[in-house]
Amino acid sequence: MILRMFQLQAGEGFGDVCQSFPSGRAVPESPFGADDLVFGVFKELHRFSQRGVATEGKGALQWSEIVRTSLTYSGGKDVLVVEGRGGGRIRIDLSSSTGKRPAYRIQQLIDGLARRWSEAAYTGLPAMTIEAFFAKARLPDNFAVNLFPEEPRPPFRAAFLELRARDEVTDVQMLPSDPEDEGFVYAEEIAVISSQPSTFFDSFVDATRASAIAPANENDRRKLGLAPNESVWVVSWR
Repeated sequence: MILRMFQLQAGEGFGDVCQSFPSGRAVPESPFGADDLVFGVFKELHRFSQRGVATEGKGALQWSEIVRTSLTYSGGKDVLVVEGRGGGRIRIDLSSSTGKRPAYRIQQLIDGLARRWSEAAYTGLPAMTIEAFFAKARLPDNFAVNLFPEEPRPPFRAAFLELRARDEVTDVQMLPSDPEDEGFVYAEEIAVISSQPSTFFDSFVDATRASAIAPANENDRRKLGLAPNESVWVVSWR
């Protein structure tokens, strides 16, 4: 998988910063052991091996301990943040020196290997409480940006708090999307943890002009840290 993704990334304008080693290369100072083989190096800093990813002088994460990745825009650069259990973190600059699209294949590679080897890995930003999200929301359309601007916006925060307070609902969490700019939060979905059927929420969906309600996918379930027997619905405004 490493070799294939590096080949694709090299063909998309990053050939000068994507080094591949088809037979693997031993790195004596590898944090994963001297017998670990490196199959790709990105921008001469980030080593991709059979056991994990290591950044020169900045730390390392095994594939099995990665929890999530997120893409941020910081200092004029597209930066991939890779986080592991226990607070470990690696930052990878995906920006192109020629102004082309970022090196998204590198993010796809890390996400794919993390999902394969880590039971806790998920992509995107972590879930947030209702209070935390709306405390950071600076603009009226930080939530449900695609609602028609000429129509009055539903009182989302109050509606979500009211929903969470119902006896039939265990919790309501915000599911932020990746921010377009550093420091901003955006979301179009919430997670409703409840054993009730989706039809139980019909009046809520209608009142807030939601576009859909569906069972949470595995990625969202991992974000929420749910037990296998817990039921959760994702309500979206798209």
